[in-house]
Amino acid sequence: MIRWLAQNFGLIVLSLILATIVWIVAAMEADPVRERTFLQVPLQVTNLPEPMRILDQSTETVQVRLRAPESVLRTVEPATIRAWVDADGLTPGTHALPVQAELPPEVPAKLISVSPAQVVLQVDEERTRTLTVTVRLVGEPALGYTAQRPVVSPDTVTIRGPASQVDRVKTALVQVSLRGTRSSVEQTLTVLLRDAEGKPVSGVTLSPERVHVSVPVEQLGNYRDLAVKVRLEGDPAPGYWISQVSTEPQLVTVFAAPGLIDQLPGFLETLTVTVEGASDDIVERVALDVPPNVTVVVPSEPSVQVQIRVEALQASKRLTVKPTVQGLTPGLVPVLSPQSVDLILSGPQPRLETLTPDMIRLVLDLSGLVTGTHQLEPQPVVPEGLTVVSILPASIQVELLPEPPVTPTPTLTGTLPVTPTIITPTVPVTPTTGP
Repeated sequence: MIRWLAQNFGLIVLSLILATIVWIVAAMEADPVRERTFLQVPLQVTNLPEPMRILDQSTETVQVRLRAPESVLRTVEPATIRAWVDADGLTPGTHALPVQAELPPEVPAKLISVSPAQVVLQVDEERTRTLTVTVRLVGEPALGYTAQRPVVSPDTVTIRGPASQVDRVKTALVQVSLRGTRSSVEQTLTVLLRDAEGKPVSGVTLSPERVHVSVPVEQLGNYRDLAVKVRLEGDPAPGYWISQVSTEPQLVTVFAAPGLIDQLPGFLETLTVTVEGASDDIVERVALDVPPNVTVVVPSEPSVQVQIRVEALQASKRLTVKPTVQGLTPGLVPVLSPQSVDLILSGPQPRLETLTPDMIRLVLDLSGLVTGTHQLEPQPVVPEGLTVVSILPASIQVELLPEPPVTPTPTLTGTLPVTPTIITPTVPVTPTTGP
């Protein structure tokens, strides 16, 4: 046996080598080794020193290419791969750092490449500042009014962010519009961060983001606001009434000496506007009746636009109307119960006085209905400006019956029997005697 092994040792070794090769080839054919690129692998930034913060990063994911048997590649996910850059010792500025990657020890795969090979980071030191809130008043109060010093609560805000951005901030401000106001302004506003040129600064957080602002607005001496009162004369046409009287503006500002300004009533009348016989709206510009030594400063002209709305008196009316049938299926006959309904309408009295039943349609839509009994709600169609208040009754019973067949008219044929007429003389006949 030993002699045989010695004589065939070379053949035995060769056979083992060939068997191993065959096994390897078979294994590779069953589970071939392939390469695969994994996209969107998260990139971590490690060891970033305090108080540094990342301002910009060229990419937050990388592509990693692996070589491994196909069965192994199927188990790998982008989250399985760890990719990172080491930011240890970075100072404020821009840095290009090499990307590193690795696989867990239990994953039998070879890392071929990482793309991109470098990542550019822009880092800066985080900084905190406290700023006083500045109030910017936009516009002017109404003539005769003045704005006092604004009050802000809280009056400071804290900003935090990269030093380069925090240092750019020169003003923390809020804007309050006073244009044309006659009263104090109370608002809660968002704080705006601006640089030296007045441009917005981003990348910075602030606390609080909103503040409460109060701007007292007071009227100057010798000025006073007065309501406008329209002086009316006459009455509208019969059946009409004045529903509204308005002016533009509703308030006017006047100027007078201190002793006189306090004696004025709280209103200023217009010249007389007549509404006698009016049946439509009245719109016209009317002068103000200004007392002596009093000047109207707002508006610039001592007149106002007056609008008087004249409307018809509203009334109601009851009418009895017969429904109109539409959409009836051929071959059916409708039987309505009741055959007429009462409508109660409301609207302008002059229109109701001339309203007649033939001016109203009460529609019963029978479309698609078959033989039988149905309850339908009639749909009224009334002239414009009138409103249906109620329909009595609210629904109508409609019984659909088959149309009765037509009975033909009989035709007479043949000869009618003739009945002889017997004439009975009423005067006796006297026989005639010959000569």
